[in-house]
Amino acid sequence: MPDDVQFMCVTPMPNTELWRMVAEQGYLLDANIDYTRLKNAVYGTENFTKEELDNFAKEARQRYRRAKIKYMLKRPFSASVRKYFNEKARSLLPNKLKRFVRKIQLFFTLIPIGLFHFCA
Repeated sequence: MPDDVQFMCVTPMPNTELWRMVAEQGYLLDANIDYTRLKNAVYGTENFTKEELDNFAKEARQRYRRAKIKYMLKRPFSASVRKYFNEKARSLLPNKLKRFVRKIQLFFTLIPIGLFHFCA
């Protein structure tokens, strides 16, 4: 399962082939297209309205999230799941606790080295 996916509606950029095709077909474009956020549909087609296209993309994102959660629950020790939860946990921890956890992790990585030198 991929770590991340994006489901977006295609946005015709000015002076492109898609822009010309949309204009020729007579599809109505939004007057104020925000080219920095290309997530939502900016025109409807003869088969689907803008709202329906937006809903399809939204539903696809929701289905992916549900599938990813099921995947993570079935494989709790896979590397991608550990990475995901480590990133989430780090973002939630206060800085003092993060430093403490790093010290503990460093301590436990150095113990085997110290024991090896002590026993040799």
